[in-house]
Amino acid sequence: MIRFKNILRAAAFACAITACGSLIAQEAKVPTDKSKFHVVVLMGQSNMEGAGYPVFDEYIVGSPNVLCMTQDMKWEQAKLTPSPTSGMSPGYVFARKYAELHPGITVGYIQCALGGRSLAQLGPDPAGAEKKQNGKTVYQDSIDRMKEAMKVGEIKAILWHQGETDSGMQDYVDKLAKYVAQVRKDSGLPELPFIIGELGHYVSWMDGYNQRIQKVEAAIPNCKLVSSVGFRDRGDELHFSSFGVNGFGSRYLMKYLEMKEPDLAKKFEPELKKIEENTKKEEDAWVMLFNGDMSRGGERPMGWDHVGWGARGPITCYRDTKVFASAPSSLRLECSGGSFQIGTMLRKMSGHLKLTCKIKNEGCTKVTLSVPGSPIQPQAQGQQGQQRRPGGMGGFGGGFGGMGGFGGGGVQIDGTNAKDWTEFSVEFNGRGGGTMNFSVQGTGKAWLDDIKIEAVK
Repeated sequence: MIRFKNILRAAAFACAITACGSLIAQEAKVPTDKSKFHVVVLMGQSNMEGAGYPVFDEYIVGSPNVLCMTQDMKWEQAKLTPSPTSGMSPGYVFARKYAELHPGITVGYIQCALGGRSLAQLGPDPAGAEKKQNGKTVYQDSIDRMKEAMKVGEIKAILWHQGETDSGMQDYVDKLAKYVAQVRKDSGLPELPFIIGELGHYVSWMDGYNQRIQKVEAAIPNCKLVSSVGFRDRGDELHFSSFGVNGFGSRYLMKYLEMKEPDLAKKFEPELKKIEENTKKEEDAWVMLFNGDMSRGGERPMGWDHVGWGARGPITCYRDTKVFASAPSSLRLECSGGSFQIGTMLRKMSGHLKLTCKIKNEGCTKVTLSVPGSPIQPQAQGQQGQQRRPGGMGGFGGGFGGMGGFGGGGVQIDGTNAKDWTEFSVEFNGRGGGTMNFSVQGTGKAWLDDIKIEAVK
C-alpha cells in the first residue's frame, strides 16, 4: 500500500499539466454554426489527462479539425508536445477519430482531468474538493468551462477515466452516480452521455475496481462502460502505453457511436478491429526497449518523449537521417551550455541483462546513457572502460550513475570520449521498468544509435 501511494504521488506530480494537456497552442477559428462544433469533456485522473507513451507522430503534428480549450477558455489548435508531463490520452484519440468520421465538423475537447486525484478531490463537495490556482474548485472550473463551450458548440459526451486513487472504495459506483447526476444538473445537460473506461488489467490491485465498475451502466442512466482488456502498461504498471491508449480511445468512440449514431458504429467497426489487431502487434513487439534503432519517428525518434526534470540550457533533439551508425537514422542532441537529458520508457526488465549501444560525441563535455538497475560488476565512479569502434565490444566508462544521467542509483555508460561512432556494452540486473536517459553537458552535439537490451542466459 505504501508503494502504491508513492506511485500515485509521483503520477500526480508528473501530470500537473495545462488545460490542453501540454499542447502547443495555435490560434484557431471556431465555426460560427454551433451545430458544426462538437465538444467532448475529458474528466478523471492521469490516464485521461494524457500519459500514454510513445507519442504518435500524428498527435505531435496535430489536426486542423481538432481544438482544445485553454485555461483562459479560448480555443486553440491542439498539438501534443511530448514531455514527462504529457502523453497520449484516450480523449485525444476519441476527438481525432470522431473528426475523421464527421467531415465538415470541428471537434473540441475540454481537458478537465488531473493526475493522482480522488473522486472527492474532483467532486462538488467543498470539504474534500481541490482548488485550482484561479481559486475555483476543480469541479466548478469544469462546469464553468462546459458552460463557456456551450456558447459556441454542442457538448456531446463526458469521457471519464478515474479510479486508481480510489481502487479500494467499495461504494465507488454509488458515489460516481451522484457525481454524474450533479454534473448533469449543474451543466443543464440532463441526458449528457457518460462513458467510463475500466482500469488496466495489467496489475492485480485494479481487479476489485474493475469488478465493481461492471455495475455502472445499471446505476447511471445514459452511461456506457469501455473494456480495457488487452491493453498493456507503458512500463510503470500504472499508465497505459500509447498503443493501448489508441485502442482504448477508439473503444470509447465505438461506445458513443453505439449510443448516438448506430449507422456510424457499423461503419467504424472494421477500423476498430484493425486498430485492436495493430495494438496487439505493437504491444507484443515491445519487449523492454522500444525503437532502439531510431528507425521510427518524425523530427524526434518515436518513444524518446521524456525531457529531464533537471535540464538547464537550450537544447534540441532530432532524429538524424544523415548521421547514423546504422541506417536509416540516429538520435541527435544539441546542447548550448548547461546539461540536458532525453529519455525513453522501458518495460518488464528483470534478471541478468546486457545493454549495448553506439555513441558519437562532438564537443560535449559529458555524454552518458543511463538505465535503471544494478551493475553485475560495478566499477569505481570515474574509471574508464575499454572503447572500440563498431564491430568490437567495449566495456563501460564512468562506472555507474543514476537514471537521471549524472549520479544516483543505476547503471551508466560514459560516451564522452567517443569522438567517432563507438560501441559500448554493460551487463546489469534489471529492476522492472523505468526510464533510459541519454544525457549531455556543455556545448556540442551527441548521437545515439543501435541500442539493444537482451537477456543473458
